Amino acid sequence: SCLSQREKRHELREKDEEVAEANDEYQKFKASYTTANADLSKAKADLQSLESKEGQALKQLWRLNSDVARVWEWLKDNQKEFSQEVFGPPFLTCSVKDPRYSDLIQAVLQQDDFFCFTTQNTRDLKRLNHQIYKELKVSAAVRASERPLSSYQPPIPREQLAEMGFDGYILDFLEGPEPVLAMLCANRNIHASLVSLKDITDDQAEQARQNPRIGQFVVGRRCYRTTRRPDLGPSAVSTRVTVVQKGRYWTDQPVDEGEKAGVQRRINELEQQLAEFETQTKAAFSKLKQLRIERGDIDKAIVRSRILCTGICYVVY
Repeated sequence: SCLSQREKRHELREKDEEVAEANDEYQKFKASYTTANADLSKAKADLQSLESKEGQALKQLWRLNSDVARVWEWLKDNQKEFSQEVFGPPFLTCSVKDPRYSDLIQAVLQQDDFFCFTTQNTRDLKRLNHQIYKELKVSAAVRASERPLSSYQPPIPREQLAEMGFDGYILDFLEGPEPVLAMLCANRNIHASLVSLKDITDDQAEQARQNPRIGQFVVGRRCYRTTRRPDLGPSAVSTRVTVVQKGRYWTDQPVDEGEKAGVQRRINELEQQLAEFETQTKAAFSKLKQLRIERGDIDKAIVRSRILCTGICYVVY
């Protein structure tokens, strides 16, 4: 019996090694399954994002300005670090109500206007600038918008604009968060910039040009920017006329079918991998379970052998 007990202990050690190896194999397949499942969830989310307007815009932002996209991704997860909501770039947060006005609106804006972030106080502006330049080490513009949108009043009542040949102010054709629109008012005077899809007469253009509160207006395919020198008198007015170019932003881009097909292929591959890992994981677990049972049987046999060897009787239930 004592000899049998030594043999059983040797068998137990061998079985422990088998259990350890089986457990390692099980954990490996389990980890592979978990990783593949997470990758599959992400790929499905990417496909859904590609098919949504917001997802397409974000994808385009990564291509146009990866620094701004990186800041935006960070900001979405860290809004709690600011005392008031911080808004993403107008490229993402704003849109044109009527696509016919898109080119005309973009003619009065500069590139930084599309990609700047908007805070509602200077303290948050400093906090975000620190994150951008010191932590993320990228480049992105931040502007503070502390005045409410309602404080930016049009220079001419809207009911008079039709007589002047205009459809409205640029602000009238943009939608987005009020602090972002207020920022564009402060920086580009969109509340005082007139717009018309059709050309206007020379007299109407001159009337708008002579109004000291109208700095720019866009009609048809022409953009008028007026500069005044009050120190030289009321007649010191010059106007620069430029042709309206095709806008690069705020356009409905079709889904990139090639990219979409690539993501779908990735999903199909991951689903196949997941099925294989699931089969392997279940088989590995069954093997591990059986080895643990066998190990338990050996352990019980050792206990019985020890009882016989020492002459001590136990009742085993």
